[in-house]
Amino acid sequence: MPGFFKLRRRTLMPVALALVGCASTAPSSAQTTSVPYDKTWNIAKFWSGEYPTGFSVTRRGTIVLARSGMDKSLPRTIKCELPYLAVIHPWNQSRVKKSNIEFLSATKIERLTAKQDFDFHDIAIKKGDILEYVQPFSEGMFQVRVAGKLYDADETLFEQLEDVEKGQLIQDEWVALNCQRGGRAYIYLADIDVRPYENVKSTVPGISDMGPEAMGYGKTRDITEKEARELEKKAK
Repeated sequence: MPGFFKLRRRTLMPVALALVGCASTAPSSAQTTSVPYDKTWNIAKFWSGEYPTGFSVTRRGTIVLARSGMDKSLPRTIKCELPYLAVIHPWNQSRVKKSNIEFLSATKIERLTAKQDFDFHDIAIKKGDILEYVQPFSEGMFQVRVAGKLYDADETLFEQLEDVEKGQLIQDEWVALNCQRGGRAYIYLADIDVRPYENVKSTVPGISDMGPEAMGYGKTRDITEKEARELEKKAK
């Protein structure tokens, strides 16, 4: 039986920042009128992180209460049955196709202040200038906006900026998928308490924050019934 790995969740707190010195080539933001987040949020059709979040469905008939759209103010009125043995993760392309899965994120755009003069690619940043934090990527990389233009940066940039308080950089993660008995649902990951990198077990019976052993970086698959039983044991 293959081993298991924790689907590590990225943290949005900076460790340290240096600019890559080029305009961003990140995945484009999703443009959709159904998203209620206002212009102070960046909406993207991907999950960030070197090892994105994910979860497994270990019981038949697992149902989660979900929403009809990407809006935390909507009531959780959709009873969505999840596919048994599915691993809901960006690396599981087979499952993405079967269940028509979309991975969505909303990042709060934060205004960060330069604490000193410095050069940012071809821009002379002055003390007091504002750079906007737009969204995280992976391995300490993220996106900023300066004078309306997007750039990639790494964590050394924070050395040039006023301190960012713990919890200031916020990202909401969602998954949209087709339910087993019809209909489509939007699941806010915080609702099912999926926090694998924090060693917290999901509060929903039949959902595990563990998945099968990676089939090389960037690839994974659905679990087997034997693996589901093992994950159930670990959850007790």
